Amino acid sequence: KPCGKRLAEENDSYIQTRPIKERKVFVPMVLNDVDVYKKQRQVGQGTYGSVFVGAHKKSGEVVALKRINTEQEENGFPIT
Repeated sequence: KPCGKRLAEENDSYIQTRPIKERKVFVPMVLNDVDVYKKQRQVGQGTYGSVFVGAHKKSGEVVALKRINTEQEENGFPIT
């Protein structure tokens, strides 16, 4: 028999189980205006925006800054 938990009593189907990795999510304590960051370089671009590496001007903390493209919007929603 395969390892795992039994999916249903009426048949011989099994699902494979695996440990779940714990992920840390960093939540900003204070939302800052974009002017407190220095944009350094662009690292990505997509349909709805561009992503830049930036650093906080006082602390030097490195962050990701995303600029949303608003050219293709109608009434505040992207046209797709």
